[in-house]
Amino acid sequence: MVLSIIGILALSTNVATAQQEHIAMLQQVPHSDKGNNLRQSVGQHAIEDASVCAQNFCVTHRYKYQGEFPDIGPESMSEEGRWNACKECTPSKFSNGSTRPHLLFLHVQHTGGSSLECATVGTLQKQGLWSNLGHMGQETIEGCSEQCGPVKIVMGVRNPYEYWKSYYLWQHDIGTISADLSFDEFVQEDIGWSKQVDRWRHRFGDDAFARNAGPDYVLRLEELDDDLTALTAAFELPPLEVPHMNCAKKRDGPSSKTAFTKEMLDVINKREGDMFQQRFGYAKTEKPFELD
Repeated sequence: MVLSIIGILALSTNVATAQQEHIAMLQQVPHSDKGNNLRQSVGQHAIEDASVCAQNFCVTHRYKYQGEFPDIGPESMSEEGRWNACKECTPSKFSNGSTRPHLLFLHVQHTGGSSLECATVGTLQKQGLWSNLGHMGQETIEGCSEQCGPVKIVMGVRNPYEYWKSYYLWQHDIGTISADLSFDEFVQEDIGWSKQVDRWRHRFGDDAFARNAGPDYVLRLEELDDDLTALTAAFELPPLEVPHMNCAKKRDGPSSKTAFTKEMLDVINKREGDMFQQRFGYAKTEKPFELD
C-alpha cells in the first residue's frame, strides 16, 4: 500500500512537471520541425478557410468602436459601461486559492480561430473564464484587461506559406478577387493590411514582435492539440472539444494544390519576415515547392 501511494505521488509529480515544461515551451513558442520547412496542418484540427462560413460564426468578430470598426457590428460598450466583448468575465481562483488570470483570445484570421471560438463560447466563456475578442485591436484589449484583470492574452499563429494559401482561397471563395487571378499574381500584389504580421501589429502596435511583447500564449495551428492541452492544464480548466470546421467550397477554380515559385517565396519571406522568428519555429525556404 505504501509503495502504491509513493507510485501515485511520483506519477502525479511527473505529470505536473511535464505540464509545467510544456506550458513554459508554449510561452516561448519554440518549435522543432525536424528539418521540414512546412508544418502541415493535419489531424482533427486542420482548418481550411473556416471564415468562408460567416453564418457559422459562434461569436461577434467586430464591435463598433472609435479607431477600430466605428461602423461595423454591435456597440463595444453596454449602457452600464462594460465592454461587451468580455462582458461575461468573472473572477476565479486556482485550487490553491490564488487568483486565476482571465484569458482573452484574439482571433487572427486563417489561423483556426473560428473553431476555437466555437469550442469556448458555450463552455469557458459562459463560465466567465475566457473571452473571445474576435478581430478587435488595442483599445478593446486594454479595456477588457482593465475590466477583467488580471488577464493573459492568447493568440493563434500559422505557418506563413499555409496562411497565404488559405487567404487566397478564401478571397476567391467570397468573390473579392477575380476567378482568373492566379495565386502568383495574388501574392505579389500589395494588398495592405492582410499580412499575418500586420494582423499582429493591429493588436500590439509596431513593437508586436519585440522581446516580451505580444500575447502571453501562442497556439500554433499545426500543434493545436498539444498547445491547447497544455494551456488548459496550466490554468486548471476542463479539456476542450474543438470542432473541425472546414468551410471551404468545392471549387471549379483554383486547385487545392498550390505551387510556390521562387518569386512568390521572395515576396512572402520579406513580407512575413517577423513570422519566421525562432520563437514560432517556422522555417524560411527559398526552394520552390507545392503545398496540398
